[in-house]
Amino acid sequence: MAPSQSGVGAGHGGMHGGMHGGMHGGMHGGMHGGMNAGAYPGLGNASAIPISDALVPGAVPDHFVLMQPASFPPQEWDAGLSVTALLPVILPALSLAALEPGPYPAVNSSDAAQEIRDILILRNEHLRDRAAEIADQSGRFDQYFHNLLSVSGYSKPATARLIALGVLVAGIVGLHFKARFNRPRPVQLYPGLLPFLPTPAHASYPSNHATQAFTVAALLAQALDRENSGLKHYVDALAERIAVNREVAGLHYRSDTLAGQHIAGALAAQLATVPQVAAIRDAAREELAGFGLNGAPIDTRDILAGRWTIEGQDDAQD
Repeated sequence: MAPSQSGVGAGHGGMHGGMHGGMHGGMHGGMHGGMNAGAYPGLGNASAIPISDALVPGAVPDHFVLMQPASFPPQEWDAGLSVTALLPVILPALSLAALEPGPYPAVNSSDAAQEIRDILILRNEHLRDRAAEIADQSGRFDQYFHNLLSVSGYSKPATARLIALGVLVAGIVGLHFKARFNRPRPVQLYPGLLPFLPTPAHASYPSNHATQAFTVAALLAQALDRENSGLKHYVDALAERIAVNREVAGLHYRSDTLAGQHIAGALAAQLATVPQVAAIRDAAREELAGFGLNGAPIDTRDILAGRWTIEGQDDAQD
């Protein structure tokens, strides 16, 4: 009996999907794991090796000695896990009432309709150029701040922890308010939006990406001195870009982003009063002090036009 066309199609689709998914997953996992291994080798695992039994099988036991490490090396702690261990201390110190973002525009209001139009405009203007980074930022985005500030778990461990702390705590606070307000996602108001990414399985308001990114930026600003305060412009710009990318993707309204930004400023101020957080911030300040000092101001319009304006001189760039 000949197989049905639907059966053949299903089989072909399954094979194609499985092969494509396996290849893509393997390549992505290998690349991601390889890059992370370079930044965070892990104890005794600078490079992965395919050994499945103990070293020197059958060796006489007295040829070896047991080492006596004092503790697990602090520099080997994963940044995210090290700040997760502080949550029982940090969360009780927060006042959620002081972080309240206020109500969002009613779903049947002209403001909500305008926000849908704004999403469509952003999508038409930016999605083609930003598609790759939007997809990459759909999960964690610590690496963007790491790239901006030349951070790794070894070069700037405290800065890595400060970034991880901002992402972690802001994510928890953001989810609290998402559950409280339970705002419908943009695609629920306008199904024809067809978001670039799958809509997350939680409410829209506030944007957690915005809450997290702006909290990280605010914490990093606390770690900057007057001499290198120019870095604040860069971390703020990155936070804004990460937040707006979620609007470009069709996942958030502008008011979601603004609510996240509001929460972030107040949250960072509260976190600064927690001694354990202040200690991480102060250590990050020492690391960032060596990043560089403020230089001459430049006009970004000159950069885009191929000119640098330094000390009153316009130098054309080849």
